[in-house]
Amino acid sequence: MESIQQMAARIVENMDDFSSFEDEVHEVSLEISQELGAMVISAIDDILMEKRGEGLSVEGTRERTIMTMFGSMKIGRRLYRDEDGNHRFLLDEALGIPNGSSFSPKLTQKALRLCSQGPFRFAAETISDFTKEKVSHATLHKMVASTGDAKNEEEEQKRTALFKDGELPQSEGREVDRLIVEADGVGIALQREEKKRTEIKLAVAYEGLRERRRQEVPHCG
Repeated sequence: MESIQQMAARIVENMDDFSSFEDEVHEVSLEISQELGAMVISAIDDILMEKRGEGLSVEGTRERTIMTMFGSMKIGRRLYRDEDGNHRFLLDEALGIPNGSSFSPKLTQKALRLCSQGPFRFAAETISDFTKEKVSHATLHKMVASTGDAKNEEEEQKRTALFKDGELPQSEGREVDRLIVEADGVGIALQREEKKRTEIKLAVAYEGLRERRRQEVPHCG
Protein backbone atom coordinates (compact mmCIF):
# COMPACT_ATOMS: atom_id res chain seq x y z
CA MET A 1 0.00 0.00 0.00
CA GLU A 2 1.26 3.46 -0.88
CA SER A 3 2.13 5.94 1.84
CA ILE A 4 -0.03 9.01 2.41
CA GLN A 5 2.69 11.15 0.85
CA GLN A 6 2.77 9.00 -2.29
CA MET A 7 -1.02 9.11 -2.58
CA ALA A 8 -1.03 12.88 -2.16
CA ALA A 9 1.65 13.25 -4.85
CA ARG A 10 -0.40 11.10 -7.25
CA ILE A 11 -3.50 13.19 -6.60
CA VAL A 12 -1.65 16.45 -7.19
CA GLU A 13 -0.21 15.12 -10.44
CA ASN A 14 -3.60 14.09 -11.85
CA MET A 15 -5.85 16.91 -10.62
CA ASP A 16 -6.82 19.99 -12.64
CA ASP A 17 -9.48 21.63 -10.48
CA PHE A 18 -11.51 20.92 -7.35
CA SER A 19 -13.84 18.54 -9.18
CA SER A 20 -10.90 16.44 -10.37
CA PHE A 21 -9.44 16.71 -6.84
CA GLU A 22 -12.63 15.14 -5.46
CA ASP A 23 -12.55 12.42 -8.11
CA GLU A 24 -8.91 11.56 -7.38
CA VAL A 25 -9.38 11.51 -3.58
CA HIS A 26 -12.49 9.36 -3.98
CA GLU A 27 -10.66 6.88 -6.20
CA VAL A 28 -7.73 6.66 -3.77
CA SER A 29 -10.13 6.16 -0.86
CA LEU A 30 -11.73 3.25 -2.71
CA GLU A 31 -8.32 1.67 -3.28
CA ILE A 32 -7.51 1.99 0.43
CA SER A 33 -10.89 0.54 1.39
CA GLN A 34 -10.41 -2.44 -0.91
CA GLU A 35 -6.96 -3.23 0.47
CA LEU A 36 -8.07 -2.73 4.07
CA GLY A 37 -11.20 -4.79 3.47
CA ALA A 38 -9.18 -7.68 2.06
CA MET A 39 -6.85 -7.58 5.09
CA VAL A 40 -9.78 -7.63 7.53
CA ILE A 41 -11.46 -10.47 5.63
CA SER A 42 -8.24 -12.49 5.81
CA ALA A 43 -7.97 -11.88 9.55
CA ILE A 44 -11.57 -12.97 10.11
CA ASP A 45 -10.97 -16.15 8.12
CA ASP A 46 -7.93 -16.92 10.30
CA ILE A 47 -9.98 -16.44 13.48
CA LEU A 48 -12.75 -18.68 12.17
CA MET A 49 -10.22 -21.42 11.42
CA GLU A 50 -8.80 -21.25 14.95
CA LYS A 51 -12.26 -21.39 16.52
CA ARG A 52 -13.83 -23.92 14.14
CA GLY A 53 -15.76 -26.77 15.65
CA GLU A 54 -14.63 -30.37 15.80
CA GLY A 55 -15.02 -32.44 12.67
CA LEU A 56 -14.24 -29.61 10.26
CA SER A 57 -11.16 -30.14 8.12
CA VAL A 58 -9.62 -27.58 5.77
CA GLU A 59 -9.77 -28.68 2.13
CA GLY A 60 -7.98 -25.65 0.68
CA THR A 61 -8.84 -22.07 -0.27
CA ARG A 62 -11.16 -20.67 -2.90
CA GLU A 63 -11.34 -17.13 -4.28
CA ARG A 64 -14.41 -15.14 -5.15
CA THR A 65 -14.94 -11.56 -6.24
CA ILE A 66 -17.53 -9.49 -4.42
CA MET A 67 -18.81 -6.12 -5.61
CA THR A 68 -18.96 -3.89 -2.53
CA MET A 69 -19.81 -0.29 -1.67
CA PHE A 70 -16.13 0.51 -2.34
CA GLY A 71 -15.70 -1.47 -5.54
CA SER A 72 -14.71 -5.02 -6.42
CA MET A 73 -12.85 -6.99 -3.80
CA LYS A 74 -11.23 -10.36 -4.42
CA ILE A 75 -11.24 -12.47 -1.28
CA GLY A 76 -9.77 -15.86 -0.49
CA ARG A 77 -11.47 -18.05 2.08
CA ARG A 78 -10.95 -21.53 3.41
CA LEU A 79 -13.10 -24.41 2.23
CA TYR A 80 -14.06 -26.90 4.93
CA ARG A 81 -15.45 -30.41 4.90
CA ASP A 82 -17.56 -31.65 7.81
CA GLU A 83 -17.91 -35.18 9.13
CA ASP A 84 -20.80 -35.87 6.72
CA GLY A 85 -18.74 -34.85 3.71
CA ASN A 86 -20.49 -31.52 3.19
CA HIS A 87 -18.45 -28.51 2.08
CA ARG A 88 -18.74 -25.19 3.90
CA PHE A 89 -17.24 -21.72 3.77
CA LEU A 90 -17.25 -20.47 7.36
CA LEU A 91 -16.39 -16.96 6.19
CA ASP A 92 -19.40 -16.75 3.88
CA GLU A 93 -21.66 -18.04 6.65
CA ALA A 94 -20.28 -15.63 9.25
CA LEU A 95 -20.61 -12.58 7.00
CA GLY A 96 -23.93 -13.57 5.47
CA ILE A 97 -22.68 -13.62 1.87
CA PRO A 98 -25.23 -15.48 -0.30
CA ASN A 99 -24.03 -18.29 -2.53
CA GLY A 100 -23.62 -17.27 -6.15
CA SER A 101 -24.14 -13.57 -5.45
CA SER A 102 -21.60 -11.16 -6.92
CA PHE A 103 -22.96 -8.21 -4.90
CA SER A 104 -22.44 -7.67 -1.19
CA PRO A 105 -25.63 -7.59 0.92
CA LYS A 106 -25.20 -3.86 1.58
CA LEU A 107 -24.73 -3.00 -2.09
CA THR A 108 -27.66 -5.25 -2.98
CA GLN A 109 -29.91 -3.21 -0.68
CA LYS A 110 -28.72 0.04 -2.25
CA ALA A 111 -29.15 -1.33 -5.77
CA LEU A 112 -32.68 -2.58 -5.10
CA ARG A 113 -33.67 0.78 -3.66
CA LEU A 114 -32.28 2.62 -6.70
CA CYS A 115 -34.01 0.22 -9.09
CA SER A 116 -37.33 0.80 -7.30
CA GLN A 117 -37.02 4.55 -7.78
CA GLY A 118 -36.04 4.79 -11.44
CA PRO A 119 -34.85 3.05 -14.61
CA PHE A 120 -32.26 0.29 -14.43
CA ARG A 121 -29.85 2.35 -16.52
CA PHE A 122 -30.00 5.22 -14.02
CA ALA A 123 -29.36 2.81 -11.13
CA ALA A 124 -26.42 1.24 -13.00
CA GLU A 125 -24.89 4.62 -13.75
CA THR A 126 -25.27 5.74 -10.12
CA ILE A 127 -23.62 2.62 -8.72
CA SER A 128 -20.85 2.76 -11.32
CA ASP A 129 -20.22 6.38 -10.36
CA PHE A 130 -19.66 5.88 -6.63
CA THR A 131 -17.92 2.50 -6.87
CA LYS A 132 -15.79 3.37 -9.93
CA GLU A 133 -16.74 -0.03 -11.36
CA LYS A 134 -18.74 -0.68 -14.51
CA VAL A 135 -22.15 -2.09 -13.62
CA SER A 136 -24.58 -2.87 -16.42
CA HIS A 137 -28.33 -2.35 -16.29
CA ALA A 138 -28.74 -5.98 -17.41
CA THR A 139 -26.89 -7.14 -14.28
CA LEU A 140 -29.24 -5.14 -12.05
CA HIS A 141 -32.28 -6.42 -13.94
CA LYS A 142 -31.17 -9.99 -13.33
CA MET A 143 -30.49 -9.26 -9.65
CA VAL A 144 -33.94 -7.74 -9.14
CA ALA A 145 -35.60 -10.71 -10.85
CA SER A 146 -33.63 -13.16 -8.72
CA THR A 147 -34.50 -11.27 -5.54
CA GLY A 148 -38.17 -11.20 -6.53
CA ASP A 149 -38.22 -14.94 -7.20
CA ALA A 150 -36.62 -15.64 -3.83
CA LYS A 151 -39.12 -13.36 -2.06
CA ASN A 152 -42.06 -15.00 -3.82
CA GLU A 153 -40.81 -18.44 -2.79
CA GLU A 154 -40.41 -17.28 0.80
CA GLU A 155 -43.95 -15.84 0.88
CA GLU A 156 -45.36 -19.01 -0.68
CA GLN A 157 -43.69 -21.10 2.02
CA LYS A 158 -45.22 -18.87 4.70
CA ARG A 159 -48.64 -19.09 3.06
CA THR A 160 -48.45 -22.87 2.85
CA ALA A 161 -47.32 -23.15 6.46
CA LEU A 162 -50.21 -20.95 7.65
CA PHE A 163 -53.17 -22.06 5.55
CA LYS A 164 -52.32 -25.69 4.82
CA ASP A 165 -50.29 -26.76 7.85
CA GLY A 166 -51.89 -24.46 10.41
CA GLU A 167 -48.48 -23.19 11.54
CA LEU A 168 -48.79 -19.75 13.12
CA PRO A 169 -46.08 -17.14 12.43
CA GLN A 170 -43.58 -16.43 15.18
CA SER A 171 -44.90 -13.74 17.55
CA GLU A 172 -41.72 -13.60 19.65
CA GLY A 173 -43.75 -14.34 22.79
CA ARG A 174 -45.54 -11.01 22.65
CA GLU A 175 -48.71 -10.48 24.66
CA VAL A 176 -51.13 -7.61 24.12
CA ASP A 177 -54.08 -6.34 26.12
CA ARG A 178 -56.19 -5.86 23.02
CA LEU A 179 -55.99 -7.34 19.54
CA ILE A 180 -58.21 -5.82 16.86
CA VAL A 181 -59.17 -7.90 13.83
CA GLU A 182 -61.05 -6.47 10.85
CA ALA A 183 -62.28 -8.56 7.96
CA ASP A 184 -64.30 -7.80 4.86
CA GLY A 185 -64.98 -9.13 1.41
CA VAL A 186 -65.80 -7.77 -2.00
CA GLY A 187 -67.59 -9.54 -4.83
CA ILE A 188 -66.03 -9.49 -8.29
CA ALA A 189 -67.24 -10.73 -11.67
CA LEU A 190 -65.38 -13.61 -13.33
CA GLN A 191 -64.75 -14.08 -17.02
CA ARG A 192 -64.49 -17.38 -18.87
CA GLU A 193 -65.21 -19.32 -15.68
CA GLU A 194 -68.04 -21.66 -14.68
CA LYS A 195 -68.82 -19.43 -11.70
CA LYS A 196 -69.93 -15.93 -12.63
CA ARG A 197 -68.82 -14.26 -9.41
CA THR A 198 -66.50 -14.85 -6.48
CA GLU A 199 -65.47 -13.03 -3.34
CA ILE A 200 -62.05 -11.69 -2.38
CA LYS A 201 -61.61 -11.72 1.37
CA LEU A 202 -59.15 -9.65 3.35
CA ALA A 203 -58.40 -9.54 7.06
CA VAL A 204 -56.00 -7.42 9.09
CA ALA A 205 -55.03 -7.61 12.75
CA TYR A 206 -53.43 -4.84 14.79
CA GLU A 207 -52.79 -3.94 18.42
CA GLY A 208 -54.00 -0.35 18.36
CA LEU A 209 -53.72 3.04 16.75
CA ARG A 210 -51.29 5.89 17.16
CA GLU A 211 -51.12 9.38 15.75
CA ARG A 212 -48.64 9.75 12.91
CA ARG A 213 -46.30 12.70 12.73
CA ARG A 214 -46.46 14.82 9.60
CA GLN A 215 -43.10 13.56 8.28
CA GLU A 216 -44.36 9.97 8.45
CA VAL A 217 -47.26 10.65 6.09
CA PRO A 218 -46.38 9.83 2.44
CA HIS A 219 -46.30 12.92 0.27
CA CYS A 220 -46.85 12.94 -3.47
CA GLY A 221 -45.99 15.82 -5.73
